[in-house]
Amino acid sequence: MEKQEQEQEQWQGAVETRLPSTPAAAAWPHIADFFALHRYLPTMDVCKPVDGSDEVRPGCVRYCAFFAPGTEEVATWAREELVELHQALVHLEPPRPPP
Repeated sequence: MEKQEQEQEQWQGAVETRLPSTPAAAAWPHIADFFALHRYLPTMDVCKPVDGSDEVRPGCVRYCAFFAPGTEEVATWAREELVELHQALVHLEPPRPPP
């Protein structure tokens, strides 16, 4: 495997969790706001769109950073692209019986 392919593979990932007592309609606005990660990770200092647009859509990119303690010097950062957004899965309704 080439070095570039190894690096790309290293940084791919996904996050999934179950919230059995939380209705999807209550959770979705928080999960779907790709640029609001800092609201849920209070140690994150920056989470902002890279292209200047705050429209959440597949292909948008965010920059997230953590500062070194007591400074505004970036200690850790990430540039992340939203690959998929499955809003349709949130609005599933049970099948209706035929008339």
